[in-house]
Amino acid sequence: MKSIYIAFIFMVSFSLAACKKTPDDQQLYHDQIITFGTVVDISFYGIDRQEARTLTQVLTTQFDYMNEAWHAWHPGVLAEVNEQLATGEPFIADEGIVDLIVQAKTLYQNTHGYYNPTIGQLIELWQFNQFSERRPVRPPLNNAIVEIVDQHPSMDDIRVEGRELQSSNPTVLLDFGGFAKGYAIDRVIEYLKSQGVENAMINAGGDLRAIGRAQHRRPWMIAIQNPNTTLPFAVLPIQGDESVFTSGDYARYFTYRDKHYHHIIDPRTGYPTRHPIRSATVLHDNGAEADAAATALMVTGLEDWHAVAEGMGIAHILLIDDENNVYMTPDMQKRITLLYSPAPNIIILE
Repeated sequence: MKSIYIAFIFMVSFSLAACKKTPDDQQLYHDQIITFGTVVDISFYGIDRQEARTLTQVLTTQFDYMNEAWHAWHPGVLAEVNEQLATGEPFIADEGIVDLIVQAKTLYQNTHGYYNPTIGQLIELWQFNQFSERRPVRPPLNNAIVEIVDQHPSMDDIRVEGRELQSSNPTVLLDFGGFAKGYAIDRVIEYLKSQGVENAMINAGGDLRAIGRAQHRRPWMIAIQNPNTTLPFAVLPIQGDESVFTSGDYARYFTYRDKHYHHIIDPRTGYPTRHPIRSATVLHDNGAEADAAATALMVTGLEDWHAVAEGMGIAHILLIDDENNVYMTPDMQKRITLLYSPAPNIIILE
């Protein structure tokens, strides 16, 4: 999955739960579960604690199902779909996975192919599909990379007619790591809304979506960390219904002959991205779209970021490079509050 990595955004509002309890504090509920390869923080505000516990149990079941069903390399729905796609023959797929593929096709088109979930064979080749069990020790052979890249796997190779799927390219192997976590968070948030929950945050390893407000009717506050320093340099208030997703090169990687190789593969080259951008953060009203856009922006870097922004309709973008330069759009600049002085070198992306 997108690259299940330790994101560099973390929530600061949870610390309020440790304060002396007052009647208002009792309405703040916080719990944690382990799923999608990360810690998922669940927070509710303004509902009964027993109801919050019950909802957390339901969300745990939903997350666990989606994680198993959408994992490209564990037995499940997506693994079966990949086996069928490799045959080149048409087949009938589960309705839920078809919906996921349809959305992935839209995201692929809107990011101009910078988000490309069909490069699972490259992920396998680099062994990032088994990173949690075994870290790669060296890059794959260039000839093996070129052999896959030259086949140009893309979402356009997958035909969808109702529930019938077929692939015209045998190198297509779907890996939804670039947006599955966002899609899953969107689904559980919509479920919470259907249950009358107005104030909640679902934070999966730093990738999150929040609705309503936090304790004392304040916005949910997110700290933004510079991956070069490990310290937060700004806070971002979110309220209403917004998502914050980050993609970065610092969580899943290995070093070979003093060279850094990370898990974000450029589908054009078959190699990890080679520009100075280390992380990309997106604020948007849709988790799946923010998730895919952050991945796409890590592929484009500064070279073609505006194409992703325009194609996805995203106005709030923040990029950080390896020299501590912070690039942000004017809309993101209006939302960010810097925590200390002197501030990092900030460059506005016009």
